This record gives sequence, C-alpha cells and structure tokens, in this order.
Amino acid sequence: MWKNPENGRREECQFSDLVKFYEIWASWKDAQLTEREKEMLVAALHKEGKIYVFGTSAGEFVRAGSLNCIDEADPSVRARALEAFEKLARRGLIRHESGQLFCLSGSGFDVARKLAESHL
Repeated sequence: MWKNPENGRREECQFSDLVKFYEIWASWKDAQLTEREKEMLVAALHKEGKIYVFGTSAGEFVRAGSLNCIDEADPSVRARALEAFEKLARRGLIRHESGQLFCLSGSGFDVARKLAESHL
C-alpha cells in the first residue's frame, strides 16, 4: 500500500511497479556523474586530457592530470577512483591510448570543459 500524492488515497502497489520504479531510479542515478568522476575529468583536462592507470604492490591506482587517487592509509580512495575511471570509460568519456595511458575522448573534453567553466 502507498498513499497517492495526487488524491491522498491509499492504493495497492504491485511488486512489478516497485521493480519498474527501481529500474528507472537506478538508470537515472547511473546517468549522473559522481563528484569523483567530475574531479577526474577536470584534473585530466588541465594536463592535456591524460589519465594514467598505474600498478603498484597495493594494486592499480589512477592519476588524472596531477590528481593521484591513492591513499596508503585508506584503500577505499583507490577503489572509488578505479570505479569512477571504469564508469567514465563505459560512458565513452575516456579512451585507451597505449599501455597505462588513457585520454579524454572528444565528448570527455566537452564535458570536462563545461564542468571547469561551471566551477569558475
């Protein structure tokens, strides 16, 4: 049961309605850039669009421009940065160049410039 905000009546809600709502919400949420993704795009923009993924004894970490996404005391920093990097790649905002080097795509540069301008 849920209360319909339009008429104030209690209405029955089907499980399939909840699933549909969750799918729509998840799709919307996934379409939004996280603060870490925005930070990485803008940092890369200021260094010719370059992003590196380096391997260390602790695992891989991301360097976007001059932003090093690693904290030896907090492994979640590295994990969140790698997750943001993967999402940017899935969105087509970064592309692999060679070896450890990735660069902003054309769309990535467009988004990064808009973000940089909005933070002025």
